[in-house]
Amino acid sequence: MGRTTKFAVVAETAAFNEAGLSEYCRHKGLHPEQVNAWGEVAITSQHMHREASAHEEL
Repeated sequence: MGRTTKFAVVAETAAFNEAGLSEYCRHKGLHPEQVNAWGEVAITSQHMHREASAHEEL
């Protein structure tokens, strides 16, 4: 699964509670732990991008 697809899943499920995420994952053949990990990667990547941009402005 590519980065774009993973990000789309994270965005689509961001507002889901645990039960909703579990149901979504069952239908898609995913595991909630995967989706949560992808979300963490997205957040970390965004923070790193912001820090890099801030350093470029200096």
